[in-house]
Amino acid sequence: MTGPEYGTTQGAWKGVLTEAERVADLHIDVKDKLLGDVQNSVKQWRNENYTKPVVGHCKQTKELEDGFRKVRGRAREGKG
Repeated sequence: MTGPEYGTTQGAWKGVLTEAERVADLHIDVKDKLLGDVQNSVKQWRNENYTKPVVGHCKQTKELEDGFRKVRGRAREGKG
């Protein structure tokens, strides 16, 4: 194989693999930032805005669920 076509795709493949490696590095950087900065910010916001009881769900979630059960119970009884 000594024709002009031999090895012509090698450069293209190297370019594709180089670009794939760069994209992978970019994705890893984004993942690290999300797990670091963003996740910590969300946890801090959640702790500041939602109080968590000793056992179970967030207090606000429990209140909403209890209110829903009461309304649903009244509707079934024909009171609401």
